[in-house]
Amino acid sequence: MQFDPQAKADTACVRFNMAYPDGETDAAISAKALVEYFGAAMDPDSLVTSYRKNFRAIHSAARQKGQPTSDGRVLVTAADLEAWAERTVTKSRSASAK
Repeated sequence: MQFDPQAKADTACVRFNMAYPDGETDAAISAKALVEYFGAAMDPDSLVTSYRKNFRAIHSAARQKGQPTSDGRVLVTAADLEAWAERTVTKSRSASAK
């Protein structure tokens, strides 16, 4: 898994491509999620840097969500990151209990 080196930021989100088992998909993470969850600043450079530093969590949350928006993208929000983190912790606890 790797980040999209062509990821682009605007004031609303960072748009990127990511691999799914059946091919590549357009995806995005909201700027608000990057700011709230990862501490990014609202400028495009900071948003892209935050995406690159945290792409594993972002891509995992996007795969977990798996539901595209009306424009065909998967949009990751702060709530999606929270759900991903909760699922990861729960999964980790279950594995260690065995």
